[in-house]
Amino acid sequence: MATVGKVGLVGGTALGVVAIYGKHLVRMYGAVATAIATMDASDLDEEVEAALQSLACEITIAIFFAPGSKGLGAALNRLLKAVGLNPCAAI
Repeated sequence: MATVGKVGLVGGTALGVVAIYGKHLVRMYGAVATAIATMDASDLDEEVEAALQSLACEITIAIFFAPGSKGLGAALNRLLKAVGLNPCAAI
């Protein structure tokens, strides 16, 4: 019998990826809204490119460091959480 209200490892990872996607979608909408409001789209390409690069980085990290991963991914995930590092901060 399935337990109601619990998300498994795959579901948790998928939910995290959807949350990351939503965050970056809002970031791109904000860039477009700013370009429309200021009537200046000169920086729009760079802002969208940066958002897409950050999205790819964060999704890759979310999948690679999934809670159920074994070996290197799980060890690096614990290390990054302990140190408080964000590998995508440079993007």
